[in-house]
Amino acid sequence: MEDSAELRREIAELPVSESVVVAAGPGSGKTKLLIDRLIYLSQNPIRNNSNIACITYTNAAKDEILHRLQNEDRFSLPQGTFIGTIHSFLNEFLIAPYSYLLSPDGQAYELLPQGFSKAYVGRVSRAEKFKYKDNVVALESIGYDRNGNHICYRSNVITKEEMHSLKYLIHNDHKIDQQDTIYFAYQLLLKFPHLKNALTARFYSVLVDEYQDVTYYQDQIFQLLNKTSMFFVGDPNQSIFSFTGAEPVIFESRLSNPELFKKYTLTHNFRSTDDIIKFNNKKSSFEQIAMGSNKNVQQEVTFLWDKVDIKEAIEAFHEVRLNVEIEKEHVPFLILSRRHDLLTEIQIKVNGSELEQSPFLKKLKENDYRRYEILKNLLTALKVQDVGKSLESIELALSRIIFNKSQNFITLSEIKYDRMLWRKLQVVVFTWLKNLDTESITAEDFLKELKGQLKNYSEKTFGIKIGIKLKCLDYEWTNQKRDSKKVTLKKIMDQIIVDSTEPESYLSTIHSAKGREATSILVIAKDLKELKSWHEMNVSEEARVGFVAFTRARRLLCVWCPGLKVDVLDGNLREGHKNQSVLHA
Repeated sequence: MEDSAELRREIAELPVSESVVVAAGPGSGKTKLLIDRLIYLSQNPIRNNSNIACITYTNAAKDEILHRLQNEDRFSLPQGTFIGTIHSFLNEFLIAPYSYLLSPDGQAYELLPQGFSKAYVGRVSRAEKFKYKDNVVALESIGYDRNGNHICYRSNVITKEEMHSLKYLIHNDHKIDQQDTIYFAYQLLLKFPHLKNALTARFYSVLVDEYQDVTYYQDQIFQLLNKTSMFFVGDPNQSIFSFTGAEPVIFESRLSNPELFKKYTLTHNFRSTDDIIKFNNKKSSFEQIAMGSNKNVQQEVTFLWDKVDIKEAIEAFHEVRLNVEIEKEHVPFLILSRRHDLLTEIQIKVNGSELEQSPFLKKLKENDYRRYEILKNLLTALKVQDVGKSLESIELALSRIIFNKSQNFITLSEIKYDRMLWRKLQVVVFTWLKNLDTESITAEDFLKELKGQLKNYSEKTFGIKIGIKLKCLDYEWTNQKRDSKKVTLKKIMDQIIVDSTEPESYLSTIHSAKGREATSILVIAKDLKELKSWHEMNVSEEARVGFVAFTRARRLLCVWCPGLKVDVLDGNLREGHKNQSVLHA
């Protein structure tokens, strides 16, 4: 059936027992369809005392769904409904209560936040092989192949022997990371059928967003819940997370399995202009049709020819952007690139500030990931203009300071707090941050003063002592002692790129921009080779990265890279979009 309002209503209101897979491209309204399905399932339970789980890829997606549900008239989310990430779901219902079953000594495993694994590196033989730029990210990309052997999705620097040694040390301390969470949960369901039966009985339906980014063992977990109806929605053209173990072929196999799933494809695009959609259709495995308010907006895709450097390209982008009508309800513009270091270069060029080549935060990230996250989140809270986003960043920082966990896995009873006291502490920190003299206070003094603020406020206002939980703020600044006494918060903040309402902060990596949109988008490739790879059919992941970037645009899409000239583009790039008028800005 062709995409239509009637078809979408049919999908949302399919019998509760039906398992469904939906291919939905960018701007297709898949989140609304997911919510409509969730509401229908909630109002038509298949049996009493059974619930629904809605699995999101990120916490931001979870918050978006909860926000939209709050605005639904005459609907109240049933008690027992789960909405959150796959890791939160598995930790709550399998890892926390039952992981002791996998432990040789019967002690449960604890899911810890990103960065903790680095503490074990020095205990692994030939540990120098771990010392490279993205070591923390790579260490926690050590997952499991289909035979259960260790594999690193981020790097080939770490040997199998070193991976095995590292994991042994971590697991021997009864700790696990996010990759372990998936594999351990799979093992629990596989080895203990009563857990599988209990989870199936508890959740009669599971909805999963962004299924193109599912990993092998995530998919195996859902397959084991064979008495639960499934609702999978995703877009194979937007699978760009292979470094997590994601395999788009898994989603494609669900699309081609009519025996287990009813398959649907949404072809309407409510986001972009007809020109932008046609531009992206050249790369996609299925074509979209412009249906939204921007359908008839006349604004062609723009290549910024002959611009010498980033600054000139950005100036040209803003010049073109002035001719595009503003959409008050949407972000006016975003500037996207593949790599974070290119965004830093953009920020330097635009702001005109000469930041040091090896910035303070970057070095702290390599030395101590926990303190890096704490400092970065607190300064992000100070830098953004949105109070809600500031409080979210503060909660992330406090969770790492007091519990050394992400905010989803903290236990407030450890410090005799409830949710209200926890929120009040965040507000107090927010107020304190806003009154700081960032141009004079140093990094070292900042952590010392923060400890005093947290300790005194909790004791004097709540009557609760938490000083013992603040030891991590007594930091010795390994390899940064001198800089910590000299570098001010203002200088560190200049090195932080955040998404805020400030024009100079409209910078994002393409991966971070997934799920976002803006009236105008400037996509910057590092060179012609990268740009050409982004224009190929969405078979390779690099081509899909380009697709994700290009499809964020609502009314204006601009593209630039160093050396971009009409005569240097090969025929495939030019002819591939020969129906598009390419403008000289």
